[in-house]
Amino acid sequence: MTTVPIPYSLEEFSKRLKKIDGTLGREIKNYLPYWWENELSDSPGAIQQVLISFARFASLDIKSVLNTHEPLRFKESNCFYKHANNKEQSDLAAATALVQSLANTVARITVNKFSFFQDAQSIRDDFLNEGKPWVDFKSLVSYCWKHGVPVLYLPELPVSKKMDAVVVDVNGRPVISLTKKHKHESELLFLLAHEMGHIFHRHLEQGQTLIDKGVNKPNEHDEQEKQANAFAIKLLTGIENTHYHSNGKPLTGNELSKAAKEKSIKNKVDPGHIALNWGHTTGCWGSTQAALKILYPSPDWEDYIKDLLCENIDDDEANEDQLSYLYKLMQVGD
Repeated sequence: MTTVPIPYSLEEFSKRLKKIDGTLGREIKNYLPYWWENELSDSPGAIQQVLISFARFASLDIKSVLNTHEPLRFKESNCFYKHANNKEQSDLAAATALVQSLANTVARITVNKFSFFQDAQSIRDDFLNEGKPWVDFKSLVSYCWKHGVPVLYLPELPVSKKMDAVVVDVNGRPVISLTKKHKHESELLFLLAHEMGHIFHRHLEQGQTLIDKGVNKPNEHDEQEKQANAFAIKLLTGIENTHYHSNGKPLTGNELSKAAKEKSIKNKVDPGHIALNWGHTTGCWGSTQAALKILYPSPDWEDYIKDLLCENIDDDEANEDQLSYLYKLMQVGD
């Protein structure tokens, strides 16, 4: 194996990286280890250490990193892509590699042992019996962490294309990553419940990564997707197949938010989920987004999900470089 020649600059490595993902190649300068200083650019040893650290972060095959005579490649892994064709799977390779790396980092330092979820109705009943008005996003994130299942929010992956959500099995511990960017927590509620459904139904093999390219895309021939969707709807609404509508009558954002609040109290369903469900049924997304702004005028869920990460890991057990990457992408400390 040919090791890193002298000189071998980060600029040269960036060019190699751009060939497998343009965005990741451009963004490497923003994802250097915390200890890096520009004065180290003339040190072959420091450069090599940076490349090894970044290779772990990006799940790159280390031999391809150190051997400049062959193309860079990602580590081979057991991946199962939902709703993605062969071209999309290739486009998602960089995002998949980063999520797998971050899942490995957090899985090793999560404090609580993993235990399987209850069925959807039991989880829902427990929440309502505790006095919660409905099943909401924060409650589900907390429930996952209590069961030893980390939940990461990674909307700013430095890659060209990404998926909606991912579940990675790390030595028997599932890790959920939500990668689709949203402003309101209810927009992630069904997504999280869907991934929980995959875990409940034990759809992941040991060491497997399950990638959901588009959770809301119908796929009548995929039994696992039907099971995960049914789990999610049962968990959120108490009924496995719920569609909210207004009998063909168009609603403004104010009208929808008012109707969603009333229905949420009656049916014990998150009002944001009702508004979004109505949006999927009617296709009226302008009113849906306007209603969400009224229902959630001051979103605070991102801070909540960061706090749960910090409360449920033992950072003393982490590799400092890899923990730094995790904190950066979770925007902890920003």
